[in-house]
Amino acid sequence: MSHWKRALILGSLGAGAVLAVSGRRAAGAVLATVGIAVLASEHREKLEDVCERASEYVQKSTQLLNMVAGLLDQLAEYKQRRIDPSHGEGALRSW
Repeated sequence: MSHWKRALILGSLGAGAVLAVSGRRAAGAVLATVGIAVLASEHREKLEDVCERASEYVQKSTQLLNMVAGLLDQLAEYKQRRIDPSHGEGALRSW
């Protein structure tokens, strides 16, 4: 496979993932579809394997996105506590 095809595949899949995580899911899906289409045109036999394992990939992707979303929530909470130190005190006192 030529270098430009690899760059197109990896770039579109990576950009699609970043867009999906950042909330622009439609644009992310379009870019990921481009990457998958180019990959499928180069490796038709591998496409069958991917289709057979699609549910596994979706499950792992969902777990990854949930972990990233949790991390982003924790970072936002940490940032809020740094801006307003009294933000977290009420929660600690209620225990």
